Amino acid sequence: MAALGAAPEEAATALASVPPDTLRHAAAAMLASQDHDRPGVFPMVPVVDGDVLPEAPIAAMAAGRAHRVPLIIGTNRDEATIFARYLKALPTTPERLEAFVSHSDPAAFERIRAAYPGYPDPKVVIRIGGDAIFWRPTVDVVEAHSAYAAVYNYRYDFAPGILHRSGYGAAHASELIAVFGLLDTPYGRAFTAGGGRRGLRAVTEQINENWLSFAHSGFPLPSWPRYTVDARRTLLLNRTSRVIDDLAGDRRLAWHGFRGPYTLPTADAHA
Repeated sequence: MAALGAAPEEAATALASVPPDTLRHAAAAMLASQDHDRPGVFPMVPVVDGDVLPEAPIAAMAAGRAHRVPLIIGTNRDEATIFARYLKALPTTPERLEAFVSHSDPAAFERIRAAYPGYPDPKVVIRIGGDAIFWRPTVDVVEAHSAYAAVYNYRYDFAPGILHRSGYGAAHASELIAVFGLLDTPYGRAFTAGGGRRGLRAVTEQINENWLSFAHSGFPLPSWPRYTVDARRTLLLNRTSRVIDDLAGDRRLAWHGFRGPYTLPTADAHA
């Protein structure tokens, strides 16, 4: 409302009447200031209001109150590389990372940093930032939901030559080419212009077979075991995929108990 120049009591009228571009610019200004002051905190998120959203999804999963349906969930190996180059929203520098952790759990910083040898090397910091925003909350969901329903966890590790050489690796959203079978489209051809076409075909076939089997029956292929807190099995999707127990267990333990600022806010009773 401040960015729109509207008083709080005018919020409903302002939001309903301002031109879309004005609203977009106000939102961008708020996000920019938030990136600087509290990196990794996303101010425009669903709000727990007790009505439309009765509680935070992770809390509901942990308590067994979420729908007990099978779930496929995972992350990419190099989630934060694109964000580190083009956006400041993620904690991908030592300063932003320390601010991100200190806002939630200052005592956790040394423990987390120790689990990533080489800190503060830029590549290591980017890895921590990606884990903080993507992998760590995913582990929370996997552990919570797997107590009540079948969960199948993956990490997408495949990267064609062009992404390897550019330093992006298996970046955020790079799996979409495989998930939607775009190998033989202009996108797929551009994606593999520097090599990796056979690898992309192999990982596409694996994803398609597992996802379609899951959609049809509730189970992926038998080669992909469900995740349990006893074995913590994760499928590493690549040209040749494999299942590994307790992926990055030392990092998982370092983050254990950390409750970051991704926790959804609760609306004021009078809002």
